[in-house]
Amino acid sequence: MPLASGFDKILAEIPIGWWMVNSGLHHELMANKKKPGVSQYRMAIHLIIPFFMFGVFLYSALSMFLKPQDVRIHVLKLSLKVIILAFKCFSH
Repeated sequence: MPLASGFDKILAEIPIGWWMVNSGLHHELMANKKKPGVSQYRMAIHLIIPFFMFGVFLYSALSMFLKPQDVRIHVLKLSLKVIILAFKCFSH
């Protein structure tokens, strides 16, 4: 994967981040001086996309050094470890 296409994917995250932040900048909240908050759905989208991009970048990096079938095995093992770690962190 060329660096330019990876940079494009990172730049695509900027409008999504602003879309998330903009969900908490309502005039009613600011006028009443209440604590602004963001939409949890927009925050989840903003979080899921970098995880997806990380997976694509990891797959691309590993495919430079390993055979295609070995890359899938390593990515699946790493993904499973990350999922298990996330469940352990959020279960407390």
